Amino acid sequence: RRVEILDKPERTQTQVFIGQNGVRMTDPEYFPLYLGNHAFGGGSFSAKLMVEIRVKRGWSYSAYSYFRQGLQPRSWQAFYFPATKDTPEAIALGLQLITDLKENGITKDDYEFAQASLVNSSGFMFNTPQKRVENILLERTLQLPDGFMKSYGKNLKEVSWSEVNASFKKFLKPEALSILVLGTAKDIKAKVAKATNVPENEILVVPFNRD
Repeated sequence: RRVEILDKPERTQTQVFIGQNGVRMTDPEYFPLYLGNHAFGGGSFSAKLMVEIRVKRGWSYSAYSYFRQGLQPRSWQAFYFPATKDTPEAIALGLQLITDLKENGITKDDYEFAQASLVNSSGFMFNTPQKRVENILLERTLQLPDGFMKSYGKNLKEVSWSEVNASFKKFLKPEALSILVLGTAKDIKAKVAKATNVPENEILVVPFNRD
């Protein structure tokens, strides 16, 4: 597990990124992970991360998790922006939620909601000429099979609940996450060390204006 603080003086709010290596869109685990991520940190107010960070505790206006894509696996990351005073607890809770996601997966109800939501909205990925052109460009640049973007609904509909949870159990590595915090180091470093279980002397502090 690695922690870096991007040090910016006099911050009353932080930005927190917690992540690890991702998967390519052609990986067999991609659609189970994509579906499960929607339940965990997608755009819905019923997503686990949003419920725990914003709805229950009011620590951040939003809280999401998402995949970044490229020709090689890029990243999966969670993001939220709590007040400085809430940052250590918010980080600790995020790590706990990710660990729980690995160990226990998502519930059957959350799986069914996420699957229905994503399948029902998949048609909007290619419902205009502009989107269809963008999809072709994306398929070419990411070396995806022809028609890949149009197949989202079909692929998601075939994903089972057990596949989602098995994929997260194999994919997530809570002990090896990278954590980046934009904030004022002198106010948060010791508390972030405790929240992440990373020794304070191993936390890298980088000035925000370094070239």
